[in-house]
Amino acid sequence: MVTKRRCLQVYDGNKLLCRDEMMMSSAWEVKANLAGGEAEVSDLDYWTVVRANAFHDAAKEARDAAKEQQH
Repeated sequence: MVTKRRCLQVYDGNKLLCRDEMMMSSAWEVKANLAGGEAEVSDLDYWTVVRANAFHDAAKEARDAAKEQQH
């Protein structure tokens, strides 16, 4: 059984928003072709990017809320 170590670190500038590490067996990995057909992406990689974008969106909303409170 081959396992892959995945580490997600999401930063907002110098501030660490999230750190997540996981080990996953490559037997459970699902790969899908991208639009061009020459490259592929795993389902775990796709959902990792979705999570990172959610953290960045939440950080942006928090900054915007802080700016509104200052005015």
